[in-house]
Amino acid sequence: SLTFVTGIIISGSINLWFFIPGGIIMVLLYNVFVLAKPVILDLKKLDLQNKSPIFGFFSSTLTGLSSINVYKKNQNFIQLYSQLIENSARCNNNFWEVSRGFGFAVENLSKLTSIIGLFITLHLNSDYTGLLGQQIIYLLLISETLQWGLRQAINADSVMSTTHRALKFT
Repeated sequence: SLTFVTGIIISGSINLWFFIPGGIIMVLLYNVFVLAKPVILDLKKLDLQNKSPIFGFFSSTLTGLSSINVYKKNQNFIQLYSQLIENSARCNNNFWEVSRGFGFAVENLSKLTSIIGLFITLHLNSDYTGLLGQQIIYLLLISETLQWGLRQAINADSVMSTTHRALKFT
């Protein structure tokens, strides 16, 4: 996004030495993104695949409710429905845990860059407190924008693959 790019440019113009740790962290973040993206997408697909049997089972149960009551198979349907819900909840929990872990890794790498950038700025420009304050604001902006952008990229890819699968069935 434009906010991220301008934050990098302005932080680099305040202190050119910021580009060195910034470049290293960008490479690390790219590797984290490449490693986490397929895992998160696969878990999202698994989560969506485990939700559809719940809805199908619930729909079929409603249509055959009188037969279930007549033959006293309530307990069987409750057990099967509980198992489907448990599988869905487990997949959903795994997806959110990995997604939050990805966000945690991105946030901590961004904070590391911010801390390094602040020490560099403090060391080189200790007399200019205005520049230090400006650097702090832009480093925080870069950190927040980067995490948001990477998470949105994964979410957009997940939504597009879901849309693609839905269009295949129509």
